[in-house]
Amino acid sequence: MKTLVRALILISACVGVKVFALEPVSAIPNMFYQVPFLSIEDVVLGEGCYSLKAGAHHLDCNPAFLHGNQHREVRANIFIDKRVGDLVDSGEKLSDDDYAGLINKLAPRHEASAARLAGSLWYRHDWWAIGYVPLRLKYASNIQNPAYPQMALSLIRESELFLRAGVGFEDIPGLAAGVNLRYLSQKYIHQQTALFDLISDPSLARTRSREVFSVEPGLTYTFANDTWKPVMSLTVTHPELNPGVEVGFSSTPEFAHGRLVTATHYSVNAPGVHPFKRFRWSGRYDFDNHLALVASVGKGDYGASLSTAIDSLTLGVAYKNEELDYARLHSKSSETYMFEGGLTF
Repeated sequence: MKTLVRALILISACVGVKVFALEPVSAIPNMFYQVPFLSIEDVVLGEGCYSLKAGAHHLDCNPAFLHGNQHREVRANIFIDKRVGDLVDSGEKLSDDDYAGLINKLAPRHEASAARLAGSLWYRHDWWAIGYVPLRLKYASNIQNPAYPQMALSLIRESELFLRAGVGFEDIPGLAAGVNLRYLSQKYIHQQTALFDLISDPSLARTRSREVFSVEPGLTYTFANDTWKPVMSLTVTHPELNPGVEVGFSSTPEFAHGRLVTATHYSVNAPGVHPFKRFRWSGRYDFDNHLALVASVGKGDYGASLSTAIDSLTLGVAYKNEELDYARLHSKSSETYMFEGGLTF
């Protein structure tokens, strides 16, 4: 029981931390709060990945799920969005502080759009994993109000070094706790500004930088005696912001012979999100050890991915449609395709 109390104290301390304030941007999702994705599976699941144990060749978003793993591997992975050329170009303009080039490129657009890409390398050793993300790009933009247009833009270029670990408790069977230690280096633009002002003075698109060390704890409790193997989960994320609290319930239906895992997830305090948008249903079906289908459905957000492993080669493709404009009754959506390739040893 003492170990459980210590874990809850750690979570309470992380929830109470708030050291970084963001400019309010209502017309697009807050990209800072998104899952620290390593693969297309993470992107499709979104926050739902905190409640669903990861499949083969993927890392658990909730570190407590790492407890009990008996698997060791090295994986190098990269995934790209169908807008990869445009995304890389925007990332280069961000790195070069080319405000004029970035605004002139985005100003003629009227559709809402979002895109992501990442390259990563990690080593998993049973119950712990260490990894490095040399490049992760996150982008979302939207232009509101044609009469006096407002441009909402979130463009983040980051690198990350992380350590994830999960352990169990002898005195409380079924309980596991974990921690995700993350060091982030970010350069970003995150703001909502009148478009005419940006065109006349592109430097208003302010570039900022920050370095963050983040401690994100997680808990899971498995009801081992139930044939459906239900698991309750809790994860605290982004303690340097207004901390996110992610809770969920997953199970493995007996009729699927262990191939299907489903999860219902709720983001307790997701910023600027309608309560009904905080619910998400996710599932994974493993056809065999070489092919897996992942799907996720939420209000205004849905997607699916199909991944396969052929010897050491891993490949995947995904589709995602997400609602971007949270400030309006009739919101705008962005859809995209993603492609993934990697090597596993």
